[in-house]
Amino acid sequence: MAHSKLIKGGVALTATVCMLLAGASTANAADPAPVQAAPVTATQTAPATTAQANVDKSKLQAAVASVPAGFEDDEGALEAAQGVLDNADATQPEVDNALTQLQNALEDAAAPVPEPTDAEKLADAKAALEVIIKTAQTKKEADYTPATWATFAAALQAAEQEDANPSATADTLATKSDELVTATNALQKKSTTPTHENPVNPFAPKPDVSMLTVLVNDFKYYTESMYTPETWAPFAEANANGKADLEEANSEGNSLDQAAIDKDVVAIETAGSKLEFTSAQWKKFLQSDVDYAYSDNFKQSDYTAETWKPFDAARAAGKAALDSVTRAEPDYKALDNALMTAEFNLKKVKPASDTEKKDDAAKKSDKKSDKKLATTGASISAAVILMFMALGAAGAFTALRKRD
Repeated sequence: MAHSKLIKGGVALTATVCMLLAGASTANAADPAPVQAAPVTATQTAPATTAQANVDKSKLQAAVASVPAGFEDDEGALEAAQGVLDNADATQPEVDNALTQLQNALEDAAAPVPEPTDAEKLADAKAALEVIIKTAQTKKEADYTPATWATFAAALQAAEQEDANPSATADTLATKSDELVTATNALQKKSTTPTHENPVNPFAPKPDVSMLTVLVNDFKYYTESMYTPETWAPFAEANANGKADLEEANSEGNSLDQAAIDKDVVAIETAGSKLEFTSAQWKKFLQSDVDYAYSDNFKQSDYTAETWKPFDAARAAGKAALDSVTRAEPDYKALDNALMTAEFNLKKVKPASDTEKKDDAAKKSDKKSDKKLATTGASISAAVILMFMALGAAGAFTALRKRD
């Protein structure tokens, strides 16, 4: 276009030069008085050239006027077309090119957007989740309250696991993205205001922190993954507050009284009593208890029938739940508690003690003696009777002899 413009300009320039030369020759021949040209002011406009007058911008103007509201000029076609319309020196090829570009842009905008494939949806969801995860990983636990951090950490861990899951879908990835964004937005910065603002009393007795010390030190024996996030968060927060107050109480400028320390103790104990194991942890407990219930430590012959029956049923139910492949997750907690209760209620068959065995032997011996004594006694009685009869007969015989 620049080349053609240059050619046209060159032709016009050549014609102008020829006219000037012709005028100069006429002037030399007649030798008239020189004519002064009028000065050109700033308000004067040069007349349009023949080429400019022949440029047709009507189609381009119509195309620009037809652009709908909300049109997204991603490629700048509308802006370029408007620029050509505003350019008084625009050539016809420039106008035609701007019209073509604008028409193409309008056609692209009107064309229906193809529905993305499942693979594309999965790729987009995975890319979005990974961006959110990278942003979340920049957060520092020390900057936020324990309660909000616990929820955030659980959401981040779940998102990372789903991102690494080869079976993840676009929907599951999107769900984890939403959950992580929500948990991130819910993070609360730690307050710089001290927990207690009691003035320092140098004459106040030093609070007893022995129980609080035990509780704070025991916190390290707890494993967060074993408990549900909603019960772990208040427990962790209570321990964090207790630890801060313990450090304050042990400092030289302690401003805490016994009531503040006791409050920390109650808070930790209360939160600790409400801790709930996760379903996965209860499953581990149940697996261990079922394995033990089926060990050689338990033999049916050692226990009473009425206590063995519920124990056997409880361990069978636990084993069936562990072996189940159904989608519905069993209540591992209830199953484990039932097994533990049945095991606790087991009663052994009462064996005969050594004393009882001796008593039984003595009773049997006594019975034999009684039978023997009964037989012997009868014999003795008969002998005594016979003896008295014999003595009586002898006495009678003697008496008769005396009478004679």
